[in-house]
Amino acid sequence: MPLKPLIGLLGVLVAALSAEFNELVLATALVDVRGALGISHDPGLWIESLYASGVAFGMALAPWLSVTFTLRRFTLFAIALAGGATLLIPFAPDLSVLLGLRLVQGLGGGFTIPLLMTTALRVLAPPIRLYGLAVYALTATFSPAISSSIAAFWTDVVDWRFVFFEALPLGAVAAVLVWHGMPQDPPRYERLRQFDWKGALLLAVGTGSFTTLMYHGNHQDWFNSHEVWILVSLCVVAFPLLALNEWYHPLPLLKLQMLARRNFAYGVLGLFLFLVLSLSSSLLPQTYLVEIQGYRALQGHWITLVIALGQFLMLPAVAYLLDHSWADARGVTLCGLTLILTACVGSSLVDASWNREQFYVWQVLQMVGQPMVVLPLLMIATNAVQGPAEGPYASALVNTTRSLAAPVGTCVLELIERWRGALHSERLVDQVGQMRFNPAHASHRHISRFAIRALGLAEMWWLVSPGNPLKSAKGMAPLSARLASANRMARRAPIRPTAIEQRLGTRYTVDTLRALVRRYPNRRFVWVMGADNLAQFDRWRDWRGIARTVTIAVVARPGYDGGARASRAMGWLRRFVRTAAKAKEWTTWRPPALVLLHFYPDRGSATRLRAKDPGWHLSYTDTGLRDRVTRRPLS
Repeated sequence: MPLKPLIGLLGVLVAALSAEFNELVLATALVDVRGALGISHDPGLWIESLYASGVAFGMALAPWLSVTFTLRRFTLFAIALAGGATLLIPFAPDLSVLLGLRLVQGLGGGFTIPLLMTTALRVLAPPIRLYGLAVYALTATFSPAISSSIAAFWTDVVDWRFVFFEALPLGAVAAVLVWHGMPQDPPRYERLRQFDWKGALLLAVGTGSFTTLMYHGNHQDWFNSHEVWILVSLCVVAFPLLALNEWYHPLPLLKLQMLARRNFAYGVLGLFLFLVLSLSSSLLPQTYLVEIQGYRALQGHWITLVIALGQFLMLPAVAYLLDHSWADARGVTLCGLTLILTACVGSSLVDASWNREQFYVWQVLQMVGQPMVVLPLLMIATNAVQGPAEGPYASALVNTTRSLAAPVGTCVLELIERWRGALHSERLVDQVGQMRFNPAHASHRHISRFAIRALGLAEMWWLVSPGNPLKSAKGMAPLSARLASANRMARRAPIRPTAIEQRLGTRYTVDTLRALVRRYPNRRFVWVMGADNLAQFDRWRDWRGIARTVTIAVVARPGYDGGARASRAMGWLRRFVRTAAKAKEWTTWRPPALVLLHFYPDRGSATRLRAKDPGWHLSYTDTGLRDRVTRRPLS
């Protein structure tokens, strides 16, 4: 076989890996990059979702365009497009330019990756084509695993800008190899007369809406957001129209008729599900080590590096195995899935004592299992391709489906985290409320006085929770002692501590607020809470009911503002946010309404006070203690 086409194939491989790194390395290092660029959480989501939108659209168009403009020229164009955008991103003058460049970068990456499969199917003879598919499989198994190591090296050792600059030498090498090795075909510009403009427009609308929905849906609280309804409507309209258009178009971008072949459809769907499942080996363990054990990226990346390096051994080995007639691709896939599921079950046993070492066994199983799944699926799908003319169509279908796997996988993991977190959090949040003013301290007073001034309040009520009388609350002082400590801290201030919840018989905040509104119809109430409570507000009982009952004022608390702004509740409440400059006009607002008050209190902590003086409540032996709101003795 001539050497030059193999050199061209190597160039396309380098370009495809560079495109994968543009997405995956930045996703891993996004927190560091956002911090360096001064970008908050919400724009950070757009950095990811716009790239994914560009990739999905580009992957669908790339095979068709490569036939029209020639594979060599279009590959060089895709490399230049991605490289140019990548070079400019660190120097973007503002956020809008950065997001635009990110979309262009994603489009260039989407153009590049399908060309690897197209090139492999074209230049490799049938006897060795399986090894070409192994090369393509590197982008599905090697790239996600090695990205953590690359991101750790750039952010912890070198400089965050190299998250972007790394693509430049890779792109230059890829361009030289493609220019030298790729044969130059005559262009087929006459195809432009039949270009599927309707299909391209529907693809842009459908894939753009879908990827945006996957990345932003959870943050926007799904169907409680008007934006989510718009995105869902666009998807529901665009995708059926796209399928109808592509089915009857004489020169479609996506040849959907190929999905009627059972083996091809099985391979495409199986690859999609595999890519969603593979996030369990790359994203979850790394997230655990960073969030729970406090690892830096440079310390935690070793568990994914095991998978990455193992692919250079396992992919050729699996290709060699499948090259024998007695090897059943379905059986190899089943064995691989068994290993991956075993690794997932093993990793699910994680507890707070686990460190990096406990993951290695399960990561080795992932390392062996992943190529045993992806390579047979690719072989089954490509064996259903009938002739070289269908190669670009096969590449378009495989890669377009693949481009949607990462957004879907990310969304699924977020939903699981949200549902599992909600399983336990409601009780925990209730306990936090029951520990309030245990004891009262100076920070409570400072925050309250600030809120009174900022909102123009007549007075502040401190709701001292009675706790749950049916359960022993470890560390909870008696209600009388906590109310007495609150009374002492509230002296000579327009603050009225109250244990009215005990008299009302309410347990949840929403019930207490509704009872207060009914009991005091001539008063206007505003609910004041810290940013730490907003961060978990969606876990409170009927939290939207709270927002619809009274205006909410959120006071900043050091270390919690980022989580509060990125919370699910804030996704719903964002449309009701009022400017802090008009905070004193809150009585004219109709709930839901929320105002963010920028105040940085001292770090006084009831926990530290209890640790310093566990018997603090023994000094409060007030008899005849009266509630300062109801004016009745504390029962």
